[in-house]
Amino acid sequence: MNSQLALNFPTSLAAVCVLGADQPDSSADDFEKQQPKAEYTVEISNPAKKDLKRLSGDVQKRIIPVLKSLAIQSRPEGVKKLQGSGAYRIRCGDYRIVYDIDDERSQVTILVVRHRSSAYR
Repeated sequence: MNSQLALNFPTSLAAVCVLGADQPDSSADDFEKQQPKAEYTVEISNPAKKDLKRLSGDVQKRIIPVLKSLAIQSRPEGVKKLQGSGAYRIRCGDYRIVYDIDDERSQVTILVVRHRSSAYR
């Protein structure tokens, strides 16, 4: 069985997520419940799932809308391509989301969600 979870997010969240606004009912558990349409499928690797579960609720509320926005726009403003790995990085406060993009399969894979001091180790 696949070790990653495929997630789709609503396109109506695009404006809210791009701005990084908090969603009042967002939590790590909400990821598995949402199945609406989007341009890209967002998969969260097992290490990234563990990273998300370790974060406080307030931090999760800031990060989850950013993850959702990647389903609508995989390369939002402020994204940087990491040298060497070909992965991408987006900032969310003091936290970094590192992810891969497969344009042929329209898929974004979240690799890690960590504090900036340990995101690249």
